[in-house]
Amino acid sequence: MANMSSEIIKVIRPVHWIKNLALFAALIFSGNLFEPHMLDGVIIAFISFSMATSASYVFNDILDADLDRLHPIKKERPLASGRLKVKHAYLLVFLLVPLSLFIALWIGTLIAFLYFNVWPARLHLGDSGALSFGAMLAVVGLLTGSIFALVVIGGLFVIEIITSAIQIAGWKLFRRPIFPLAPIHHTFLAIGWEEPKIVMRAWL
Repeated sequence: MANMSSEIIKVIRPVHWIKNLALFAALIFSGNLFEPHMLDGVIIAFISFSMATSASYVFNDILDADLDRLHPIKKERPLASGRLKVKHAYLLVFLLVPLSLFIALWIGTLIAFLYFNVWPARLHLGDSGALSFGAMLAVVGLLTGSIFALVVIGGLFVIEIITSAIQIAGWKLFRRPIFPLAPIHHTFLAIGWEEPKIVMRAWL
């Protein structure tokens, strides 16, 4: 399994995903890199483009496998060398292409949600919106192997859950709250922080 995982990583060529970082150029040069409603869409677009790019590399390797076996360097590629079976490569393509299309569709949904949910929010989805998008973000992160990014992005949700759990434990054990309000962002509201300030600090 470990050997197959390493061969899959080789065939999808994640090093070439660096090219897709060009998507962030518009945000950088326009000064909108830290605008949440813009950054989310670009991050998801980056993942979608990367999946589509990897799918094209794998498909090309399937088509070129016979010629690659005759090449002194390319013969060491996973498919040409036989270390990765063609049926597994096709399965990988069938996974990557729908995933990239799904992420692209999800971008549109996310942008619409964020557009109407920028303060002051005009579309209140509350937990329904946050939990569904958060769960889907976790699924995409696991499917694409973006575990580090998932930890960074999802860390905030974990902190929210932990503060709620601490608050409940405080009431049960000490008969008093540990925080003025929980989850933690409600505490910041209670001490006088404005909602836009809380959101931007969370992004930082």
